[in-house]
Amino acid sequence: MGGVSDRKAHRSVLFLLCCGLLFAGGCGCWKQKGEALPEVYTNRVNDTAYIDSILTNHFRQVAVGQARLQTAGLMTQCVLRVRAALPPDADEEALEAALEADDAWQKLVALAQKQDAESVKIYNEGVEGIRIRMLEEQQALRDVQAGKATAVDKPLVGGVRPK
Repeated sequence: MGGVSDRKAHRSVLFLLCCGLLFAGGCGCWKQKGEALPEVYTNRVNDTAYIDSILTNHFRQVAVGQARLQTAGLMTQCVLRVRAALPPDADEEALEAALEADDAWQKLVALAQKQDAESVKIYNEGVEGIRIRMLEEQQALRDVQAGKATAVDKPLVGGVRPK
């Protein structure tokens, strides 16, 4: 009982156990102390990149809207010009027929349709960006609750994030 071979067996088992622990620790199976967790925003309103993307989309929508407003003004001028060329007793059908024959009107209608399509496209891009960011926010909340990330939400003070 308790001979030399038992001690060798215990040493071998102890050695293998130590090697296994060292290997497991070395391959990253356990979180190392001092390992920084990723920082995430759990409230998208505190994320300046998100706010900048919203503002960029807004300014693009405003620019297209202003261009569309100018086109609408030109279309009104075109209607007045064509109406002035018609007899005073001309009805709406005569005006529509005269506008259909007017090249300037056709170009303005095509431009207005293009601007309307661009406006819808920019709006949809904004909605999709918000949807994606909301999903990222939900994932960030889950990661923080699971201990996989750290929340870095700091409210903006005067447009500047305190340090």
